[in-house]
Parts: sequence; structure tokens; C-alpha cells
Amino acid sequence: MSEAQKDLRDVIVEAAIDKLATDPVAVDVGNRLALAESFLIFSAPTDRQVRAIAEEIMDQTAKQLGVKPDRIEGRTGGTWVLIDYGELICHVLTDEQREFYALEKLWADGKVTHLAPEGEAARVAGFVVAPGTVGAGVGTPMSAAEVVASMGDTRGMDLASAIASGAMDLAADSDAEED
Repeated sequence: MSEAQKDLRDVIVEAAIDKLATDPVAVDVGNRLALAESFLIFSAPTDRQVRAIAEEIMDQTAKQLGVKPDRIEGRTGGTWVLIDYGELICHVLTDEQREFYALEKLWADGKVTHLAPEGEAARVAGFVVAPGTVGAGVGTPMSAAEVVASMGDTRGMDLASAIASGAMDLAADSDAEED
């Protein structure tokens, strides 16, 4: 992956996570697909959030890198938005669509890297935190079997529950600071 592709990937992942995308995964598809090197896959609980994530990705790549997508599909439907940046193709899906289409399983022979942010945003959004930072483009390589196994742990939690539990923890922290 070139330095420009790494920069693009980092901006995309950071933008998606800023809008509370869940289960960020990169799948190397270059050995099976001539038109792209990698898929970046993100989830969200609602159509509205899928669209917000997709818009943020496009806004930030244009703003930070001056890059616009070659093609966009599914923008009006909102359950699955595909953003084609040539070598990188982003898939932003509702949790339901992601579970149904199981892209990680479909492309299981490619290297799968689970990309997760560190810190408070990760805990509140219900991410499984991996070492490294999004800005540095560091993730934890996982086999397809490990990804599927880890999805069983994170898929049962809806965003509202994650935010509610995070909000309670944050409230407890702020109470302690006031005393």
C-alpha cells in the first residue's frame, strides 16, 4: 500500500469513527479483485447514521487530502453506501445489512485487519479496542476466523446500550470530580 493510500485510509477511518461507526475492518481483496486493493467496512445502527458516516468520509477526504470518490452508490437508500476511491472501497452498512451480507466472510481469504480507536470514544461507542492509533494507521491483523469470533462479542450490543453505559460511566466520573 502506497503512502497516499495509507493517508487516505487513515482519514477515512478517523472520519467514520468520529461519526460513531462501529466494527471498523480493512479487508485485503487485491489478490481476488482487480479493481481494488482493500475494502474498508463500517457499521451503524440506523440508515440516518450510515448516511452521516458516508458524508463525513467524503467531506474529510476532500478537505484534508483534496480527494473525491470515483463513484458513490446507495446514498439515497442509506442501508449500504459504497464509496469508491479506486484502490480503496468503503462500505458503510447498517448492522442488519452487514450481518446479512457478511462481507468479511465473503472475502475471508484476504487479510483482515480490525481497526479500532483508542480511548474514550471507543468505550462509549462499544468498540473492541485494539492497540495503536487511527492516525498512525496501526491496527491489529486478524484472521477471518478471529474476526467472525470477535463479531459475536460486539454484535449483541446496540449503540444505544453502549452509549447509555458509557454515559453512566462518564456521569460517575463527573460526579467524582465535583466532590
